[in-house]
Amino acid sequence: MVKLESMQNLVVEPDTHYSIVTICNWETYQAAFEEAGQAKGQPQDNHRTTTGQPQDTDKNDKNVKNDKKKESMPSPSFDKFWAEYPKSRRNDKKRCSRIWKDEKLELIAEKIITALKSHKKSEQWMSNIIPNATTWLNQERWEQELSRGKITPRAVYTNPPPSIKAVPEEEG
Repeated sequence: MVKLESMQNLVVEPDTHYSIVTICNWETYQAAFEEAGQAKGQPQDNHRTTTGQPQDTDKNDKNVKNDKKKESMPSPSFDKFWAEYPKSRRNDKKRCSRIWKDEKLELIAEKIITALKSHKKSEQWMSNIIPNATTWLNQERWEQELSRGKITPRAVYTNPPPSIKAVPEEEG
């Protein structure tokens, strides 16, 4: 500011609480910019006023965002898988869709859907022992062989096996 004062471009009038800064010949400088077709306060050339400001946006940016949304939409084969999977065990469609896309399961969709139909007819699934859809996809259950024997739910025992002994309760 001292340099600008010495060049007589501004005048500083100190006061007890603050200082008043007056820019000399302001109108002269502004008239030159207005004649050049520039808005007030803007630089004469096309350079940015300060660094770190956001870039100018392009109307096509919105279209790029829309394209990303289209990419994240489930594929027709995923929709077919989702419709085929038992409703009681569908847990997170968005996550399943992401797995389907990330693992490129689109390429083997028919194999997966055929295996799913077989699993639905298995004794395990008929006795309502069905994994969540995300588990089924993450563990690639379509690759597993279906067991031929009768399946008993692990969590429910009518008669506990001999290896599990009842522990008598202590009387208190």
